[in-house]
Amino acid sequence: MHHLLPSPKSTCYNLRTLGHGLSVNPIKSKLHKNTFITRLIFDDCYRFFALLRLYCVSLCLFAFISFLYVFIFVLLFVFYVLVLSYHAFDVIVLYTVLNK
Repeated sequence: MHHLLPSPKSTCYNLRTLGHGLSVNPIKSKLHKNTFITRLIFDDCYRFFALLRLYCVSLCLFAFISFLYVFIFVLLFVFYVLVLSYHAFDVIVLYTVLNK
């Protein structure tokens, strides 16, 4: 089974460190494409990126909804403060008019 694994890569011309020292071998035949090792390595690669994209979209949606909740809370708080201050002003005016 050793011949099915990726071969070592020559990195003498590149000074940057790599994550691994293996090269991706070109698929030589349909039989080589359907081997256990090749299917094990490459089978779930598209599913992984689809799940990653779904996670990022859901995270952005969560952040947007959280922002909306905070924005609505601030608006309601400002409206509540304005309404209370307006009613407090009315009570003070009414009290001074009635006591004259």
